[in-house]
Amino acid sequence: RSVVDSLGIGAIDYATDGAEGWEYLRQNSYDLILLDFMIPGTDGIEVLKKIKGMKIQTPVIMVTAKAMSMDRDMCLSHGAAAYVLKPIDFNLLFSTMDDLLAA
Repeated sequence: RSVVDSLGIGAIDYATDGAEGWEYLRQNSYDLILLDFMIPGTDGIEVLKKIKGMKIQTPVIMVTAKAMSMDRDMCLSHGAAAYVLKPIDFNLLFSTMDDLLAA
């Protein structure tokens, strides 16, 4: 979070679990969503399914330590715009964010 905060980006909401993240999404609109695959509570895939089920068009970047191609494929097949592995390569993350925000 502190790295993203240091970028000088406007408003950022930070959820500590899937249910809290879903509540933020129900009450607000966002330009971009960073979503952890293994967020506590309702996992990231379930939150992603809800996002896409509600026809929310905001691009979602899934962030995860799961490096198997089947995990990446699952994220993308459920509507994630991108998939970034942990430990995070911040140059890749920021480049991906720039690309999605420019689209």
